[in-house]
Amino acid sequence: SDVCSSDLNLYQGYHCVFFSSARSAIHSALQLLSLKRPDLVWVPPFSSHCVFNVISSIATPTIDLHANSVCQLVFHQWGYPFVLEESGRNPQQIIEDSADSLCTKKDALFKNNGRFEIFSLPKVIGSFLGGIVVCRDENDARALMQSRDTGLSFGCTHFLLKCRSTKSERALHYWDNTEYLNK
Repeated sequence: SDVCSSDLNLYQGYHCVFFSSARSAIHSALQLLSLKRPDLVWVPPFSSHCVFNVISSIATPTIDLHANSVCQLVFHQWGYPFVLEESGRNPQQIIEDSADSLCTKKDALFKNNGRFEIFSLPKVIGSFLGGIVVCRDENDARALMQSRDTGLSFGCTHFLLKCRSTKSERALHYWDNTEYLNK
């Protein structure tokens, strides 16, 4: 099952959903929050262009922490957590982007009491593909899984998961299309 509470103490009580990439996971999380173009999403000014691009496909990114944002995408860089100020923090609208961090202790998760925590498997373990969304709420995990499985790229993602080969030219072709379709 894609929605699971791991036997490891680190993820006990959380629910994990696999995506083709961390970018597609962020996209689906923003969709789940029902954000629209006028909605501001705060991101740290040093965020990657791909983070700005994926937010721009749904809402409007801003680097002004004091803007009237409805969501914050907090980026934890190289294992060092970025902790938001208490003022203005809305825990139901925080996405914790730990794309390049490997959490080895339970207290490293959800440093800002966010709704989702996202990891990029190629950045953390050097795999060919994959992003993981850790959810506090099982209903969020199920909604993300449904979004992922009914999206345009489900056929490509399904093929890649079955193929599991970085040497396959066919897999690489479909992977490029999957990323494009997942924005």
